[in-house]
Amino acid sequence: MSKEGDLRFKRTEAAIRRAFLSIVGEGDPSPSASDICRRAGISRNAFYLHHAGVPALCQTLVDEIVSDIRTASIDSVGRFVESRSSDPLLAGAIAETLARHEAVLRALLPAADGTIAASFAKALEDVYIEAARPLKAKGDGCGYRLSCAWGAWAVIGFTLRWFEETSQPLADGTADFIRLQQPLTDATSAYLSEW
Repeated sequence: MSKEGDLRFKRTEAAIRRAFLSIVGEGDPSPSASDICRRAGISRNAFYLHHAGVPALCQTLVDEIVSDIRTASIDSVGRFVESRSSDPLLAGAIAETLARHEAVLRALLPAADGTIAASFAKALEDVYIEAARPLKAKGDGCGYRLSCAWGAWAVIGFTLRWFEETSQPLADGTADFIRLQQPLTDATSAYLSEW
């Protein structure tokens, strides 16, 4: 059995994540591995069995969110292929993904002087481009890449602004998010229809 399937491994990973989110939620945007270990009640060795360091933990958390958005985007392309029209479900799926990961986003996006937000935006841009690649017969167009970058930063910007202006759950902003993302969805649909 792999370590990931081991119950003790899962409990330790959950404790690491809870400790990290708790510390960051208290206002320390860059906790050390020692801080996380103390809060989680684990040894440093246990922490390093799970993650190479705190930046690797942050990247793992971002990668999980990006993976969920990748799934929603690829599903959206499938719906587009069937109907050849804009997919109204994509923005909603992305909004639901962000709401599911709200605690992580609240902890990570404002931290590290924007480097995590930039990394997240680049990963989202790559997801949008990757999701559409099967539909395109020609190479990536500059206009489409810019549209994907705009869409990625729109997600980050909306989420950060929501966190700054309200303590309400992100799920309460779903309608606004969908309204703001719809132009990107429509532009993507129009671009892909040309191929």
